Amino acid sequence: MNPRPLSSGPWYAAPRFLATAAALVIVLFTVEAYFAIVVRRNDFNYHRRSGAAFLAGEPYATGNVTYPVSRIMMNAALAVLPNRPTRAVCYLLALAALAASWRIWSRLSEPGAATPSPAALAAGLLTLGLYWAYVVRDLDECGLQLFLLFLFSAAAWCLVQGWAVLAGFFLAWAAHYKVTPILC
Repeated sequence: MNPRPLSSGPWYAAPRFLATAAALVIVLFTVEAYFAIVVRRNDFNYHRRSGAAFLAGEPYATGNVTYPVSRIMMNAALAVLPNRPTRAVCYLLALAALAASWRIWSRLSEPGAATPSPAALAAGLLTLGLYWAYVVRDLDECGLQLFLLFLFSAAAWCLVQGWAVLAGFFLAWAAHYKVTPILC
């Protein structure tokens, strides 16, 4: 009887685990895409209407003055295409922003590493699992807060690289996108 060979690394680095986790994440994001793009009616529609009002030359026509005109100007991009295609584009951009944010933070945690370590992959999956309810809630709105996470992540990356002006650009963009980043 041949004994089973000992694992050469941690369980979370095993190809079977990584393939299973990747498949599960793809299925979950695909199912969520249907709900976010086709089913949900939420704040995304408000931002789209405010963008349409901006394009019509009446940035505060919606009567709700909760965002600076710079954010309403950004919302104009949401009013260029029909609703569902815009939601689909924003959903895909939100996933890209989430992946880019994870990549930035994994690179910040492992300076000099060419590729993320198995520990960084496991940490990303664990974080995604722990915060899944919040990620889904944001994806229901096609990722509007994930864009903010990306802007903060890009600012942190630029700051660590010594690119102060570019870091300031990303922080300013974040502050115009959502006023709370002014606290930073």
